[in-house]
Amino acid sequence: MLIRPWLTASYRAPWPRRCGVLRRCSFETALTSFGLEADSALEGIGRIVHEADLADERYDAPTAAGLDVLIRVLTLTSSSGHEL
Repeated sequence: MLIRPWLTASYRAPWPRRCGVLRRCSFETALTSFGLEADSALEGIGRIVHEADLADERYDAPTAAGLDVLIRVLTLTSSSGHEL
């Protein structure tokens, strides 16, 4: 099970309903919302975040596992989501 502190009740993104419908993570949705989807560097980061967040094997992003572990450790060592 992935731990996603940014999806807790304490975090409210302005675009939560569109993410699940379009099979995008919130980072990808933010890129589209701000017109940044053409930036190749941000697109690469988006693929990593997508796999760490959704783990649906849509992209080949082996570094996503490391990001997932990092998020888990930060979540376990922080007393609240606001510290992250």
